[in-house]
Amino acid sequence: ERVFSNEEDLLGPLLLDLMEKCGGYGFCTRVISSLSQKEILTTKEPSTLFRSNSFNLKLAEKFMRTCANNFLKQALLSPIEHVINEKESC
Repeated sequence: ERVFSNEEDLLGPLLLDLMEKCGGYGFCTRVISSLSQKEILTTKEPSTLFRSNSFNLKLAEKFMRTCANNFLKQALLSPIEHVINEKESC
């Protein structure tokens, strides 16, 4: 079991931002998938798979939060703006 330092914790979001700019979400999912596959193949004890402190899991979590945040902004922005700008009284 490995606990990452603050520098490595900061690397995940930076790496994800770089991957998004260079190759988009498809590239990000391929990288995370490759890291997951490597973790599965190299883990000797199944109970230690996908630990919360693994770099792969931290990267995947940041990616999912980014995707969800972007989706929610796109899905909800227009209806919320419509309600805010509506002239009728509730």
